[in-house]
Amino acid sequence: MAFVIYEFAVFMLVRHSKKLWIPTLAPIAAILTLLLIAISRLFLGLHYPSDIAAGYVFGGVWLRLNVLCLEIFRLMKGISV
Repeated sequence: MAFVIYEFAVFMLVRHSKKLWIPTLAPIAAILTLLLIAISRLFLGLHYPSDIAAGYVFGGVWLRLNVLCLEIFRLMKGISV
């Protein structure tokens, strides 16, 4: 869940930012945050490494589908029939 939320926030920041440093800094900060979350879950013994990897894979697929749908709807909005 954290993967989807943080990466969607990064997508929105990068997509709508006017500043040049945000598309560089936001993904780095999100990746670092997600790595620290994964390490803390392993350290505390809450999840197995396979659980974390599966969560990242499924979260990534879900996020990419949502971003794809958003971009398709955005492009269709500009097309007049």
